[in-house]
Formats: sequence, C-alpha cells, structure tokens
Amino acid sequence: MERNLIQDQTGYSRITKFDQNGNAVAQYAYYTDRPSTIDASSNGISEILALDNNTLLVMERGHNSTQDGTTGASTNRVRIYKIDLKNAQNVLNIDSLNSDNTTLLDKTLVFDSMDPIIVNELNTTQTRIDNLEGMTLGPKLPDGRQTVILVSDNNFNPSQYKTQFISFILDDGDACFLPGTFIKAQQGLVRVEDIIPGDLVYSLEQGTWRLRQVIWTGMQTAQVCSDCFDDMAGYPVCIRKDAIEEGVPFADLYVTAEHCMWFDDYFVPIRMLVNNKTIFYDRNIKTYDYYHIETDKHTVIMANGALSESFLDTGNRHYFTAKTAFATGKIKVKTWDHDAAFPLITKGGNAEQIFNRLNKRADMLGIGLVEQPLAKTDYPDLHLITNQGEILRPIENYKEKAVFELPADVHYVRLMSRTYRPCDVHGPFVDNRHVLGVLVGDIVLENASQDQKNYSHLFSQELSGWLPKAQLGIGRWTSGDAYIPLQKEDIGHFSKLSLQILEAGPYLIQN
Repeated sequence: MERNLIQDQTGYSRITKFDQNGNAVAQYAYYTDRPSTIDASSNGISEILALDNNTLLVMERGHNSTQDGTTGASTNRVRIYKIDLKNAQNVLNIDSLNSDNTTLLDKTLVFDSMDPIIVNELNTTQTRIDNLEGMTLGPKLPDGRQTVILVSDNNFNPSQYKTQFISFILDDGDACFLPGTFIKAQQGLVRVEDIIPGDLVYSLEQGTWRLRQVIWTGMQTAQVCSDCFDDMAGYPVCIRKDAIEEGVPFADLYVTAEHCMWFDDYFVPIRMLVNNKTIFYDRNIKTYDYYHIETDKHTVIMANGALSESFLDTGNRHYFTAKTAFATGKIKVKTWDHDAAFPLITKGGNAEQIFNRLNKRADMLGIGLVEQPLAKTDYPDLHLITNQGEILRPIENYKEKAVFELPADVHYVRLMSRTYRPCDVHGPFVDNRHVLGVLVGDIVLENASQDQKNYSHLFSQELSGWLPKAQLGIGRWTSGDAYIPLQKEDIGHFSKLSLQILEAGPYLIQN
C-alpha cells in the first residue's frame, strides 16, 4: 500500500476495494506525493479511512529533516487527503498503470503537519509528530461534527518518541462563493473568479459604501458527501433571484452552507435561512469550485446585488489555491469575536424572524417547495441490544417510561432509538445541530423484592453514546446508541430494566 507496484508508473498506488467475501471488485489509481516535491527523502501511504462508501481519507507520511517546530521538531511530515471514488476509473484489469491508460483520483488536502497555524502546537517539549500510521473516526461532538483520531506507535523502541493519540475535527464548513458570482468592484461588476489581489471592491461601513483593497483570493474544489446531513454535506445553497427583495439578488446566487449574508446588523450563515423555496440546497451539484476574496479588513460586500461577507481568515487560508501572493509577511489568524465586521447571529439576534420574513416573501412570490418535507413521528422506537447481540423490545411502553425484561447473563446493554436534530425538525434557524435520541431520567433495575437505581449515565462523563451532561439530576440525552453498564453484583440479580423518558422527538421518517 505504501508504494506503487513494480510494473506501475512511479507514484501510482492502487487502492483496492473488496466485497464482504474478500473478493477484489475494484481498484483506483492514487498518486502519492513524490519526496522531492515535499523536501523529503521518502513518502508513502500509511493509512486509509473510509468516511462512507465513496469518500476516503488517505494519510501520507514522509521523512523531512527540515520540518519546523518549537522544540525537538519531528522529522515526520504527515498530510491527509480527501478523495472521492464516485465516477473514478476502475483499474483492476489494467496490468501496468501509466499516464496514457490511467486517470488518477483527485485529492484535496485536509491536514498538513507543516501547517504554520498548528506546527508549533504539534511539536513542543511535550509532544511532536511521530510515525503516525493509524486513523479512525472518534466520537461526534455535540454539534454533530465528526472527530478523527490519529495514532502513532514507538515500535517498542526506547529511542523513539512515545505512543501518541491526536484528535482533530473533520470540518468542511467553508464560507465561499461559487463561480459566476458578480462582486461590486471599482471597475464595475466582476466575476468572483476574476478578482485578483490589488483590486478594489465596495465595502459597506457605517451605512456608507467605500472602496477596500483585496489582499488575497483563493480557490478550492468541493466534493459532496451525500450521506451527510444537508448542512454538512457540502451541497451549495442557491439563493434565488429576488429572494430577499425585488432585484436582490439580481440573479441566482450560489454560496456554501456556512457562507454568511448580512441582515439586521448580523452575519447569518445561509444554512439557517434555507426555506426549501427561494433558498435551497442544490442536490444536482456534486462537485464544484468555490472562491474566497479577502479584503484588508473583514467587511460587508455586494454579491449579485445582495449583502454578503468577505473572507475572514480563521486559519484555513493555506488550504486554498491562491492566484497571487499579494499579501506578504506573517499571516495573522483572526477570530469572529475580535475581527468580524459584525457579530454572528448565533451570538444573539433573531434568525427565526429573518427566516420568517424571507419565507413569507417566497409565499408572496408563489414559489413552492423544491422538495416535500419528510413526515415526522414522536415514536422513538426504543429497544435494547445486549452484549450478546440480542435485541430486546419493551414489555411495557408508555410515553414517559419503557420497561425491558433482562436475560440472566447480561453485562451491559445499549439503548437504541431514532435520532433527530433540532435544526432539522424545528427549523434551520435553530442553531442546535446536536444529534439527539431520547432524554433519559431515572434508570431502575427491578426484581420481585427490590428496585435499584443505576446512576452511571448521570455520573460518568465519558460514557459512550451519551451527550455531555447539562445539569445533574434532570437526565441526559442519548445520541441514539447509548451504553448502559451493569455492575458485576447486579448481573443475573435483576430481571427488569426500567427507563424514564423525559423527552423524545419529533423524528423525521426517512424514506
């Protein structure tokens, strides 16, 4: 896996897909960075992680004796790329791969240990990048974002660095314009892809339009993850012509889900205003380029006649292909709290009011739903799965209580249920993207002579499948698959498990 086959062109690695019976069903050609292009003496693939049936993370690890770091800098350089297998060439039956007969997979850089923003955090007196060669999905954060855990080992070599685990957030939340968007500039309306550093664009400041200089532009390619939630999948959002008011925007405006529009002195992520009428996710677009333009100060700019934001560099600028290195010197990473022209509406304001205003306008224009919403149910479909894999259904099931009969030799159970996100069932203006199952109060073990409460979900912070506790004593949310351990002395002693359900649903019924 780390190197190409002898018969294949240098750098052309094969990624093989197997079926459940162990049969190779496809191969894809992946180009591994050449050591000379990364100032290294060696480089290869050390791990591959599947995010879904078509999306992979590929870890490349090389040796780089000049890597920067604070103290005891590592010689290992690690890069992680995201690739999409959809519509990729199957090279399984090609004996020898070369540039004439092979189309390589496209790859997008998502992590680089040489990243100037994090290199000094990764290489300190306490830790440094070692021979990372393992990668897995970690727990999801309360807001629904996925963590990725990297692991190295010391090969039982006392002279090598210690075994380490590093956790990152897998976050595709970029705020950008799609090509064809017209930006109001000094020379008139200019397509965003044609803006270059040094251009002057109009900026709205204290109610007055003035010119500000563009200091950086960047481009990146997005690939949609169709198995993810809409707001995290990467689908572009279309703001239809006239969606905001007459002539605003003056043509359909396409932006990414996290891109902010300006309303009522707040920046509002467009995902919070999707009404599936005049503002909707365009599912027909699976891959696309998108563009940033950064001015010398974060500001309000005009895009297709609508008020929008310029790029705020919070640390991901270097993952974009820049047209011109106009800005020089050390890059200062910015934050929304200290550097934004206006606050995010998630910090205050009334996103629901803006949503309702735009939704009312959509109805006035007679624009119907792009697609019909999913039906809802309050039925959580509660059941248990034992450590032996047995599925247990409730023997008593009320709105606020479910009782299960426990087999004799059960060491633990997992509480399973439907899941929902408040932003999906109550409206996108609700900035709560937690994946919720049910809110559990008391857990009681029962037998003929006594009842005993199980407090594990209230007192154990790191318990699989439970969200962080809000307040002690009022229950705790599951994420739809929650671990409930049984004490050794309780195994076989209690015949029933009773769960108090404080809140459940509504849930969307998937097709």
